Amino acid sequence: MNNKKVSIIVPAYNVEQYISECLDSLINQTYENIEIILLNDGSNDKTPLICKEYACQDNRIKYINKENTGVSDTRNKGLDICTGEYIMFVDSDDWLDKECIQVLMNQIGDNDIIKFNYKVQSKDKTWSVREFSVNKKIIYSSEEFLSFNVVNPDKSLYNGQYFGEFRNIACRIYKKEVLNGIRFNKDMKFYEDGEFFLKIIKNENIKICCLNEPFYNYRYNEKSITKKFRDKLEEETKVVLSAIKDTLVDNRKENLYDYVLFDMLM
Repeated sequence: MNNKKVSIIVPAYNVEQYISECLDSLINQTYENIEIILLNDGSNDKTPLICKEYACQDNRIKYINKENTGVSDTRNKGLDICTGEYIMFVDSDDWLDKECIQVLMNQIGDNDIIKFNYKVQSKDKTWSVREFSVNKKIIYSSEEFLSFNVVNPDKSLYNGQYFGEFRNIACRIYKKEVLNGIRFNKDMKFYEDGEFFLKIIKNENIKICCLNEPFYNYRYNEKSITKKFRDKLEEETKVVLSAIKDTLVDNRKENLYDYVLFDMLM
């Protein structure tokens, strides 16, 4: 049985309403060999107090209090200090099903990444499963996975389901070695998750396992940065497209613009 350590990186900013449910879901995982890298990104509500209380109760939590520098820089600090052989990202207003990590570690084998599904809450507080169309475990090479999303973005719609979601890094577990110094782009105000993942799977030797189980619970949070009005959207989009162009290999650039728009708008 695989019992290697899993590092879970949790950036937190003004989530006093939600952080307890997130942390409860992590410390109560059936898989116990974990460390939780909990980073308060300059919150001005009760988030730091709640984080400190949990860190005192469970020595698997490494609590870092830092000035506000944004989610990318905060995740990068988590990557710099984590010690697990595997890495996950969980947003502080979301949570995991308690058996999530146990199932992933049982399935990881010689795969580098496992991608799994999630349940999403809508604005009216109803829940649905967001899934890609697989009914069993499927293994993809990075080339195959990338072709579904960038080279032929229309293939991302399969039986009415969305296959892609590069921007969603939370519903994955990664072998630490495949990150190999890869970090989030601090200049990007959105889509930094997608650019991060593209940098990983440029490595043609990456093996990606896809599971259909919806272990991640994505809460609708109207205060989330992804829900905020962006008054500099055109300028920020240029930064995103420039970063993606620098990341992708040359022979896929001709399909870049359509894919990025497709993924950002889904």
